[in-house]
Amino acid sequence: MGKPSPIILEVALASLGVDAADAVIVGDRIETDIVMGKRLGLATVLVLSGVTRGDDPRIVELAPDLVVPGIRALLG
Repeated sequence: MGKPSPIILEVALASLGVDAADAVIVGDRIETDIVMGKRLGLATVLVLSGVTRGDDPRIVELAPDLVVPGIRALLG
């Protein structure tokens, strides 16, 4: 099972003992990372330093919780 199947996240959350409502997924692929997180109810952060570009119309459609230019934006 690959992304965007939420099975990998279910296993990870169970292993960590963390509820989906208390977790965040950060990814650069809106069609896999963000969709997968939304399917399980995680907060989602899309970084634009990878595959998905800022002008992608799916950003509005799928509405990640946060969109940042790169991972450094989360470190400060």
